[in-house]
Amino acid sequence: SKLCAILPVLNQTLRISGKSVFITGCDSGFGHKLALRLHALGCDVFAGCLFPDGEGAISLSKYQSERLKVVKLDVTKDEDVFAAVNYVTNNLRNNSLWALVNNAGVVHYAATEFGENGIGVFDETMRVNALGTVRVTKAFLPLLRKEKGSRAIFLSSIAGRVEFPTLTAYSMSKFAVNAFCNSLRREMKRFHVYVSIIEPTVYKTAMGDKKIILEDFRRIWEKTSDEVKEDYGHDGYRKNHDYVEALMDTRISNCDDVVDAIVEAIRRKEPRCVYRVGSFVVRATIEASTYFAEEFSDIVYSHHISMITLKLIAFVHRVLRI
Repeated sequence: SKLCAILPVLNQTLRISGKSVFITGCDSGFGHKLALRLHALGCDVFAGCLFPDGEGAISLSKYQSERLKVVKLDVTKDEDVFAAVNYVTNNLRNNSLWALVNNAGVVHYAATEFGENGIGVFDETMRVNALGTVRVTKAFLPLLRKEKGSRAIFLSSIAGRVEFPTLTAYSMSKFAVNAFCNSLRREMKRFHVYVSIIEPTVYKTAMGDKKIILEDFRRIWEKTSDEVKEDYGHDGYRKNHDYVEALMDTRISNCDDVVDAIVEAIRRKEPRCVYRVGSFVVRATIEASTYFAEEFSDIVYSHHISMITLKLIAFVHRVLRI
């Protein structure tokens, strides 16, 4: 049948040794692990790092490899992005870029009204996660379009499909990334440039460090106006804090499946549009909730039911040693 003839093509993997890949957010986490994995696979890796003198960048530089180059990159700054494009262009083999991986991101857990007056948390999150992604992608698209079959890959999140309390700013940014990716994928078809979204659940990366996240949450609360603090009270603070802590307890330790998904998107001849990665329990719960009416979803994501669900997921993860 036609389907049987198509499936082998869709599953075909390409030889990526010697291919050039640019990755943002390589200081730690998925980006750092991906840079090392692709280098081991023979790729020419350009690792964008926010802190070129930081621990993550230094550990990459220690390889002293011609195929692993650290590039200074703050995705919120035009000058950094333009300089990165120039550097990559001047150091490409065969003048072709095979893949761009948009991985850089930030996250803050806090109720919408927590923090200083104004939109500080929202502004930073959108500037890095959404606008930073657009800035980098637009700058590198001319290079990608030169290589038929090249691909742009985007680290999104399960929060880009479902809105979690205390993750409003992050969810907004990831919904924006998903919208950008879906539109871009349709625009790039004429150039034979593939666009894929990687959608992980919660992992134990530097960005998902429980201690850092909870300290950041407390810091944001301390900057909250007295009026808001009084209206929410200690009970409001504690409920939000406990929710964030419970969400952190559902994290997965092993990041390899996320890196595996990115590598597959890089070397599969016909990469998928979306790679949903992570805990099956979390993904099944989220998938089911997307079919609910909004009124029912509000009940499902209410504090009491959410806490029960998150604790159950954390328990299953402990039993399965995920």
